[in-house]
Amino acid sequence: MPFSALSRLVRRLFRSPTTRPISKPAFKPSLEALDLRAMPALFTWTDATGDNQYSDPYNWADTAGVLSIPGPGDDILFPNFAGANGPGGQSGGATGASGPSGGSADCYGMQSSSGGPFNSITLTAGYTGTVTMTGPVQTNALYLNNGTIDQPAGAGSDITVLGGATPNDNTWWLNPGWEGGSDFYWTGGTLDSTNSGATLHITGSSTIAVIAPQNAGAVSTGDTISVEQASTANFMGGTVTFTGGVGINITGHSTVNVFTATEQQSATQHYQTMIRNGVEYINDANGYFKVIGPGVATSMLPLVIRRGVLSVTGGATATFQGQNSWNIYGWQVPTGSIDNERGKVVIETGSTLVAVNGMVQMGGVLQINVTGAKGGNAKLIGNLWVNGGRVTFDYSRPVNGVPGAAEATFTVEGNVSWSGGIYTPTVDRQQARDASKWIVTKTMTITGSAALRPIFINRANAAPAGSRWLVIFARGGIDGMPIFDNKGFALVGDTNTPTNSWTIVI
Repeated sequence: MPFSALSRLVRRLFRSPTTRPISKPAFKPSLEALDLRAMPALFTWTDATGDNQYSDPYNWADTAGVLSIPGPGDDILFPNFAGANGPGGQSGGATGASGPSGGSADCYGMQSSSGGPFNSITLTAGYTGTVTMTGPVQTNALYLNNGTIDQPAGAGSDITVLGGATPNDNTWWLNPGWEGGSDFYWTGGTLDSTNSGATLHITGSSTIAVIAPQNAGAVSTGDTISVEQASTANFMGGTVTFTGGVGINITGHSTVNVFTATEQQSATQHYQTMIRNGVEYINDANGYFKVIGPGVATSMLPLVIRRGVLSVTGGATATFQGQNSWNIYGWQVPTGSIDNERGKVVIETGSTLVAVNGMVQMGGVLQINVTGAKGGNAKLIGNLWVNGGRVTFDYSRPVNGVPGAAEATFTVEGNVSWSGGIYTPTVDRQQARDASKWIVTKTMTITGSAALRPIFINRANAAPAGSRWLVIFARGGIDGMPIFDNKGFALVGDTNTPTNSWTIVI
């Protein structure tokens, strides 16, 4: 064969495929697929093969029209499989293919890729299946309205909700949380039915979780719910049952709110919010667990305040059950339903804190916030042990511009053992008998280094000498006498036999 002919044959065989008509159809779809897949899409679970495998692209229908599984930035929808409603519908998939009836198509093997978080994951109210994770999942938003998400032990299957999701035009109507700005919105279903040691992380300063069981019903989880990095979790009503984990962990300047009434409800129509089993921890100095009334909030978990604030306001009644314990030389010594180690417990006048197995204050502050013009009463139901820290009143929060009077009371419905720390009642030197009062319905025992150090206000035009201010009263009697600084006042009480009151005399 002449060289020129051989040269032409070689050029023809190895010519660029873009110049060959037969090559274009085979090459062009792969380019289109890559371009489309680079854009986030809505993936609807269909389980078309019936094998329940997350990793099978044939089990997904997506708006990009590409055979694939969900990736970073995508929205994932687990629908009601009772029919086929088309794109973004509650049933079937984006292609209209129907799936198993009854919404019971399980999904096995969900986990995040290394490329970043999903935009959102939604289990609709009509989905009754189980989504099983085999690795960690990161998502900007998680909407759990029904069904179950399981996180097997040993799979490293924590869920992290980061916030900042972009609303999906096809599914926003399935998620009331979109409009409310919620990043984790939990109205029904189960988050980890096993005690697997997994954690749900609510993290980020703009990340908001809303737990609002439908019709104030019940939801359950085997996870620890960790509210961290200045995020916020709002419990709006119903019952949260913890079947594993440690309950709620509040760290990183974060806030947990328990709302016992909503804007849509009158003051007489209250939610009852219940959190069952485990332990609740406030670990951060700026962490808040706030119960905002009016209404009733009940936790079956005991509470440990390492640092941070428990606040009961707005006429709420907040109840903590269960019992903490200290490990002392290998012995588990039971303590109270509330242990305040170095934090702050705030009870607003008109509000009530219930510690079923009592409250132990080892340090920190037990503070009564006074909001009424005539003082008012803040109540603790349960026995109280004060071993350190301070018991004090704060009158700096006026109502309608009127500051609270110094005659506010703190009532403990139970026994009090006071062996350390300082009680600082506020005493109005201008008004005889106007002083903060610590009232105990049973007995009060005073031992150790318990100290009484009143705060005097309105010294000008003070009440005449010999005026008396009652600061401690116990119906069942007082055994012992606090240490006090002698700065122009006397403490009246019988130190030899029990008496029922201590009075400051100027």
